[in-house]
Amino acid sequence: MARPYLEPWEGAWLYACTPTNFTITMTAGPVPTAAGAEEEVSPQAVDTGQAGWAVPVLAHVGNRSDLLGAIGISSIEPYSLPNPPAALNSVDLYFVGDGGSQLAQSVVTPTGDTVSWEFVVATDIPDSDVEVALPDLSQLPNDLSVTLTDLDADRSVYARTMPGYSFRSGENGAVRHFRIEVGPQQAGGLAITAAAAQPGGSGAVITYGVSQACNVSVEVMNISGRVIKTLAADEVAAAGTHTLSWNLRSNSGTLVPRGMYLVRIDAAAENGQRTSRLCQLNVNR
Repeated sequence: MARPYLEPWEGAWLYACTPTNFTITMTAGPVPTAAGAEEEVSPQAVDTGQAGWAVPVLAHVGNRSDLLGAIGISSIEPYSLPNPPAALNSVDLYFVGDGGSQLAQSVVTPTGDTVSWEFVVATDIPDSDVEVALPDLSQLPNDLSVTLTDLDADRSVYARTMPGYSFRSGENGAVRHFRIEVGPQQAGGLAITAAAAQPGGSGAVITYGVSQACNVSVEVMNISGRVIKTLAADEVAAAGTHTLSWNLRSNSGTLVPRGMYLVRIDAAAENGQRTSRLCQLNVNR
């Protein structure tokens, strides 16, 4: 629900859907009781019907934000909201509609399994980190994947596990072009194809397989989930099978007691896809 008032440093953009005359009445807002006591405003809610979904798409530069962006699929009818005029010393995110129109929100009726939106992030703030964020995918069905592509840098990220993407503006700010694609989960993504931990000699052997090149972390935990030994920390692993050995000593160098342990294998691809596996190891020496 939107706030019924504006803060002293905020502005508002009004869009009239019909030519009917109307009146705007401004009243004094509440007096803040404490710094930061007011609720943070959420992106505008989009009504997509029972079978639809919506995803907010936001942009941030420092303490400047564009919080209006949203995409979605509607089971009612398509919906779009024109993009407000861009403010100075700020950031603007807009989707590219028919005929090159600029839209703050774009909810469509899909014609196939996959749907995509192209959008632009523009800022006149120089030499700053610009973040594009998809902070809430809770409405999106679990069998759909979301890919965010920076068309200018030719780089794609998997937004399910990497919901933010950053780039640096230049001395004159930046205008960056993106695409969001939503469709069925594709086979051939990152997967841990095997995971096993077995006693071996005076230690243990951990074997795992990955479906594609990625970064891998391997940790040994006690049964309560506390990490006692890190065997690999964000190390590059090629596709295929890999083996690690553990001398049954903790990170502090002491021998661990007999008992059951858990080995957690985490894998992360360059595009942001992540997956993990757990296997058990019984230390009985």
